[in-house]
Amino acid sequence: MFKKQLKTCLGFGYQNYTIVAFWSKPIINLVANILAEKGRAFAAHHDRGLECINSLLFQSQGAFQREFREAGRKYHDLKVPLKHPRTHNVIIEYKLRSSGLEFLRDELKNRQEIFARNDWFCFSFFLRREPKDKSKSLKELQCTYYLVIILFSKVIENLNLRDLVDDIKMDSDEFIREKLKQASGVKESEELRPIENIITVVELESRLEEKDKQLEEKDKQLEEKDKQLEEKDEQIKYLKDQLK
Repeated sequence: MFKKQLKTCLGFGYQNYTIVAFWSKPIINLVANILAEKGRAFAAHHDRGLECINSLLFQSQGAFQREFREAGRKYHDLKVPLKHPRTHNVIIEYKLRSSGLEFLRDELKNRQEIFARNDWFCFSFFLRREPKDKSKSLKELQCTYYLVIILFSKVIENLNLRDLVDDIKMDSDEFIREKLKQASGVKESEELRPIENIITVVELESRLEEKDKQLEEKDKQLEEKDKQLEEKDEQIKYLKDQLK
């Protein structure tokens, strides 16, 4: 069902779930699409993430019926066609959260309810590639952001919640720290960190970039003034020499 792995994708199957990560152009586009939404509406950001995973994981085969979104009504996020003799579709619930795995326990508390309506549950969050030395910048790096997706099936429905969350934290840490860093070429001087709020982070980066541009422009203006002063000094020196 999944799209075959690309150079900007890494997936690994653990005992009770699968962890997948994407980076580079698809995630740059996702971040841009989220920022393009007016305001900070959760539903709109959720839909942009849903469109992204539908494309990356399911080759855009999934159907999302927005008319089901009514107050107090339960609905599925994606219905993906499946060529299987016993079932024709896979029903998927999707969550796009901030702060890494901070909210995962709260989501999995409702796993019986989730799997009463869905076959799979997808939990995703953003990572940011950044230098360990906070005085340095990675402006020139194009694959700054990563999207990590954890896919759960009904096998987790009756597992002990504490043990399950502990395993996920351990496996995701190993996946990010070892597998993902190596696959995407993260250097020893860099790290991958969860993002608390993608909107706030990117807006802050934009403001810092704008300030940097303004400072660069001021530096150019000062250099031009220094050059003009040097030329005037040369002219004055020349005139003085002529008067001798």
